[in-house]
Amino acid sequence: MRNVAVLDDNAYVDPQFNIADYSKMVLQMFDGNEEERTVTLVAENRYMLNIIDRFGEDIPTAIVDGKHFSAKVTVRPSSTFFSWVFQFCGGIRITEPTEIVSAYRSMLEQAMK
Repeated sequence: MRNVAVLDDNAYVDPQFNIADYSKMVLQMFDGNEEERTVTLVAENRYMLNIIDRFGEDIPTAIVDGKHFSAKVTVRPSSTFFSWVFQFCGGIRITEPTEIVSAYRSMLEQAMK
């Protein structure tokens, strides 16, 4: 960001704006041909805030072990979603459904070629 300045103008706050819904929409903005799917993510505990920031606080989560939790989230399983998962270098993994895991693996293999 450049040329940032504090203004005296009042900010408009849209009471209808939901940051969680907006974040999900941004994640799904590209590759819009995919249908929404519920996927299970297993993540290191340190990524809980990343999951909440992206999907909101109202998603089902469960403890996997002392270092990991699972979350069920609704996404469009696209390259945009896969890229979001990839940025955590294995700290967040897609574990279900198997066809989405396979699609992610295929994208990674294709990128390595």
